[in-house]
Amino acid sequence: MATINQLSTMTTLQTSDKLVVYSNENGDARKASLASLVSFLDANWTSPNYVTQYASPNINGFVVTIEQTSTPIWLLLQPTAPFALGSIVLPLASTCFDGQEVLVYSSQAVTSLIIQTNGALQVNGAPTSLVGGTAFTLRFNVLYQTWYTVANAANPAQFPISGTFTPIMACGSIVGPLPTLSGRYQRIGNQVTMNLGMVLSATTTIVFTTATDYIELLPASLKPSGTFVSGSAVTGSVGFQIAGTVAPLPSVFQFKFSSSSGPTITFPPGFNVNYQVSYLIF
Repeated sequence: MATINQLSTMTTLQTSDKLVVYSNENGDARKASLASLVSFLDANWTSPNYVTQYASPNINGFVVTIEQTSTPIWLLLQPTAPFALGSIVLPLASTCFDGQEVLVYSSQAVTSLIIQTNGALQVNGAPTSLVGGTAFTLRFNVLYQTWYTVANAANPAQFPISGTFTPIMACGSIVGPLPTLSGRYQRIGNQVTMNLGMVLSATTTIVFTTATDYIELLPASLKPSGTFVSGSAVTGSVGFQIAGTVAPLPSVFQFKFSSSSGPTITFPPGFNVNYQVSYLIF
């Protein structure tokens, strides 16, 4: 039998023409028609291109149903305002193909998001809220009849691992030069560790009775899940503790100093302290 490169060339194919295939089921080589190949591709091929579906809900408690298609779907959700409640109904599970994806982008925040499975057994890792200007992607598995979250920018765990921010000190009484402040954060999973550094060039006395250090430019996604976290100095400790609370503004985090010895503290020249706070974000 001639090898493939020794066979005559065909430029016109017919559905009755045969191809050589290796059958894993039978453990040997078999023939298959081009018609069988076309049928196989038609049943198993899916377009990599997303079909866009638009929705602009204008009421709280909205329900958006994702259309049934044979391709991945991009739901472009553009609510007319931030809403407290909204629902997204996934495509009917019995019509979904293995690996089908649904990409959802929302231009507005949705405080409480409900994702209806529509016949699927469950949705693993689905977001329960949406941050405006973020997206998430679900992928369907036919064997387990389950949707899986494969990307979620609305989840804080998808944001950068580390970064810096600019602390601004606003105290009731400061005698001496203002301290030089620096801030940085690191996230591992759902745990955030923030550091606040203070350096003084000369003797400074600060009364912390009403002291609040506003930490600006901290990503809103790194807010604590609760309203209070605490920590202490890890270097240059002088007996003061540091506590954090979430301010009304979503991008602002506040530090407040307290001490059992009183509200007044005098920092010596060259003083360098690093306060550390750790907390969970979800």
